[in-house]
Amino acid sequence: MKRVNRSAITNTIVISLMSVVVLAGCVSRKLAERPIEGEPVRIVVRVAPDARVKANYSVTIDANDPVGSIISIGTTAAKADQAFRAQQRMDAAMRNLDLARIIDDELSSFYSDALDMPVVDSARDATYTVNVRVREYGIDAGRAGSSIRFVLKGRVEMFDPAASDRIWRYDFSEEQRVSPALFGLPTAAGNVFTAAMLADLDEQEIAAGIERVARTAAWSIGDRFQRDLYRQRRR
Repeated sequence: MKRVNRSAITNTIVISLMSVVVLAGCVSRKLAERPIEGEPVRIVVRVAPDARVKANYSVTIDANDPVGSIISIGTTAAKADQAFRAQQRMDAAMRNLDLARIIDDELSSFYSDALDMPVVDSARDATYTVNVRVREYGIDAGRAGSSIRFVLKGRVEMFDPAASDRIWRYDFSEEQRVSPALFGLPTAAGNVFTAAMLADLDEQEIAAGIERVARTAAWSIGDRFQRDLYRQRRR
């Protein structure tokens, strides 16, 4: 069984009806100069090997308030334990979740439906290759009073292999707040899950959250590509 190092829990858990997408990168004029619609495309998705839980905790030491200092230390230790247990559940959840396939399916559907680009498996049959690299994903627990978020970050690039040329690139960052309503809980439970509730998430909820943020990120990538393409053509 894989051992989780408590001191190394510095990465990333997010679900809500609200999502934030940040995309930044490079759009080349070469994109507008090439035929896109109807051209076969190959999609390659690579995912970082481990999902992580990111939890920030700090200890306040006040010589004039020894009781308050003890409480701060105890709270920090409790949160570290929550993050450790959440990391174990995330490791278990990810064993049955094929993140690369999920992103591939969503992105393939977008290119096929929105741009009429047939998706092929062989590089020999493809006019273009889209490479998606997921560099970071998991849970961001933030600080004790902040909301929990599922996050997924990476870079996508489109290449013209025949010309050995990159014609499009974007860095993406998708995050979604964890909402009780998403898991069928009453709204009276609160609008969002906070870092203090990190240990309440089970394996199924974690898997559902990671899958949701991955599908949303894939759709956002396709949507941004289409908008960039049309924007370049209008210039």
